[in-house]
Amino acid sequence: MGVEYRISFGFQYEAWEVKIHLPETVCFQTEAKAHGDTAGRNPFAFITSENIFMIEKGRVEEITAGEQDLYEFSVLKNEVYERLGHPLSPEDIDELIEEKQLEEIIFSSQYLVNEDDFLIRTEDLPVIFKEISQHNAPVKIAALESYPNMAGQKGFLFESLWYALERIK
Repeated sequence: MGVEYRISFGFQYEAWEVKIHLPETVCFQTEAKAHGDTAGRNPFAFITSENIFMIEKGRVEEITAGEQDLYEFSVLKNEVYERLGHPLSPEDIDELIEEKQLEEIIFSSQYLVNEDDFLIRTEDLPVIFKEISQHNAPVKIAALESYPNMAGQKGFLFESLWYALERIK
């Protein structure tokens, strides 16, 4: 008999992050197996104005705008940009490598971003989508064999950042 876990994934698109909780729990024999199997997954999220599609290896999990208990958006706070300063150019990086300071600089507290640097957004999905669209053009996604009705939908591709397991008692 195994132990049930609730799995969550974090995805990022530019300054935006979305946390997605999978609706079903998953049973694993051990915690090590739970982490091993979950860490090996490499999903991505495609965000449209009405849906969130979590896609991995041909499998699609669809979350509708109304299922706000399954997702949470956050965005980097403006003061984080002030703390980080201008992005490092390739020339800046080359210079830091030559001076053997790259690791010291990029791993300093000035450049580390944590959950306190994000502002949780409680607006619904269409509002968030509209705000992201003000600064970026949505892209079209190709059809997936297991989900052909996604073809041509416009949205934003969020890349996987992290996963979390919550043991269900």
